[in-house]
Amino acid sequence: MSVALKNLYLSLKRWRTTRIINSIYHKAPVVRCGSQCGGFSILVPEQKDNLVVMSFGIGTDLSFSEDIVKLLNPTIYAFDPTPKSIAYVKQHPLYTSPKFKFEEIGISDADQIVEFHLPKNPDYVSGSMETHNGLQTESIQVQMNSFTTICKAHNIQKVDILKLDIEGSEFKVLPNVLKSGIPIAQICVETHERFFADKRQKIESLIHTLASAGYKCVAKDFVENVYTFVLE
Repeated sequence: MSVALKNLYLSLKRWRTTRIINSIYHKAPVVRCGSQCGGFSILVPEQKDNLVVMSFGIGTDLSFSEDIVKLLNPTIYAFDPTPKSIAYVKQHPLYTSPKFKFEEIGISDADQIVEFHLPKNPDYVSGSMETHNGLQTESIQVQMNSFTTICKAHNIQKVDILKLDIEGSEFKVLPNVLKSGIPIAQICVETHERFFADKRQKIESLIHTLASAGYKCVAKDFVENVYTFVLE
């Protein structure tokens, strides 16, 4: 396949993904929280008492949580099993806040200890259960729990904002999250379909699953693959 044909093929695949997301897009007055690389847009809740935010995948950027605290003052439950991230969080001022709860685990579709691959580039942070060219063949073992197990452990009965930046695991985690029966008002997710050969099928299936569960897209960034979905 020539370079021109390959570029056309990739453009058509991106166009189809864009069209699917646009089909459930609803313009809303969202507010950006966090840095350019670690932030998401949210719809500010009308009711701001006793808000619960769950953030999976921290890396070395807590700017999303920092801005959420200033804006909403919720209880934040944060999770990341990556060694560099754990060290970063423990030295951050938020770590000592009574409204910031950090746990050294990841989220999966089952409770299990998994092989977790760290990035080849020592300057990078985020690891993954998935495998791709940017990760080491060697791995470490980390604890993963399901969304239901995590919520039960923290007595969480509803979630106002769920943030997922979990390096490709979102495609199996989100369907499991939606089956939990726990109400989630907003879902902020960075998608990593680029890691997979069947990337188009993965993102289309994910959007279909969210739409079927009653979610509309209120924020979209097709360059960074960052989206916010709100339950109607």
